[in-house]
Amino acid sequence: MRRSRTTSLKLSTAAATLALLTSGTAFAAPASATTTGTPAVAAAGPEKCSTSSGANGRDLDLPGDKPDTHVYIENCGQLHAPATGPAWVSGRTGINWMILVDQVIDRSKRFTSFKVTTRLESRPGQTGADTVRSSRTCDFTANLNAHWGHATTLNCHAIPVDNPVDTILWWSTDATVVYDLEGDTQGPVTWELNGSPLQS
Repeated sequence: MRRSRTTSLKLSTAAATLALLTSGTAFAAPASATTTGTPAVAAAGPEKCSTSSGANGRDLDLPGDKPDTHVYIENCGQLHAPATGPAWVSGRTGINWMILVDQVIDRSKRFTSFKVTTRLESRPGQTGADTVRSSRTCDFTANLNAHWGHATTLNCHAIPVDNPVDTILWWSTDATVVYDLEGDTQGPVTWELNGSPLQS
């Protein structure tokens, strides 16, 4: 049921008080970037993220009196330069959401599924086709059904990969969301996101 976007402003304070969630998808450096099983000390460059507006924000129109929900997502990538061992790259997709109504009338199940596939991609130059170097799919269905909103970021981390020093590659993090709203009869919807800024 479509609601006015202005109601989201009234919910921002309440959403900020929600308890933190963890995704269970923590990552470590690639095995080749470790010494005797301990991650090497790394000088990490700045994490660069896409904006959560535009293609990475969406109002989900839930059926009946279920609360419409705004989801906003960012893709982030980071380059790491260990003191020993090869350089490596990490990437994550951060998800936040909030309901767009002042009062919840229908508290029944809202999401049949909500899955995020995060990809680390490289290309040989600033233009050209991306090559997927690693990916991970995270199932956040239970998280979205359990909470009306999430003011902090729930993350899906791609599997980190080596960044070869003898080849100049441009890296980015991209993601695809596939969600299915409970009871809307539309089936799964695929949502392609904007990737993080390129960096090399």
